[in-house]
Amino acid sequence: MKKQTNHTKSKQTKMATEMTRAVARRSRWQRFWGIVALVGLFLCGYMLGGDIQSRKLKCPVCPTESVEVAAPQVEEPVVLPVCAEVERLMLQHLPNATEESDDRIDRAKIYAKLSERGCPENTEMYIELARAELDIARAIEDDEFDHEETIDVVETYKRIHMQAAAEEIFEKAKKLTNPAIDFILQVEKIINE
Repeated sequence: MKKQTNHTKSKQTKMATEMTRAVARRSRWQRFWGIVALVGLFLCGYMLGGDIQSRKLKCPVCPTESVEVAAPQVEEPVVLPVCAEVERLMLQHLPNATEESDDRIDRAKIYAKLSERGCPENTEMYIELARAELDIARAIEDDEFDHEETIDVVETYKRIHMQAAAEEIFEKAKKLTNPAIDFILQVEKIINE
C-alpha cells in the first residue's frame, strides 16, 4: 500500500507541478492582457480629457464646475418697431424676380409702399429698388404696357415722387395705343393727385 501511496503522491506532485506551470502561463497572459487593458483605459481617459479641454477652449462661457439649476426664466417677447414689422411682413409677399414684367411691377409696387410705410432710414433704399424694378419692367416690355400695367407703373412712379417718369409713361401709352377716354382720365387723375 505504501507503494501505491508513493506512486499516488508522485502523480499528485507531477499534477501539482503541471498545474503550477499552467497557472504561471495563464498568469503571464492575464498580466499581458491586464496591462493592455490598463493602457487602453489610460489612452481613453487621455483622449476624453483632451476633448473636454478643447470644448472648454471653444466655449469659455460654458460652466466648468457644478451647474446650478435655476428656475426657468420667461423671456419677454422682442418688440420690433412698427415700421420694422411692416417691412418684414411686406417683404414676405415680394414676388420672385422673373422675366415677367408683371412680377417686376408688383415688386416695384411693394418697394414703393415700403418707402412710404417702412422705417424712415430705409426710405431711399426702397425708392431706388422700386425705380430699378420699374426700369427692368420697362426694358422687358419696351414701354408697351397694357392699360392695367400702365396704371400700375404710373401709380408707382407717382408714389416714389418721379412725376416726370410717370408723365413719360402716360405719353408713350397714349401714342402707342388708342386709349379710351376712361383710361386717359384715370391716369391723369393719378398724375395730378
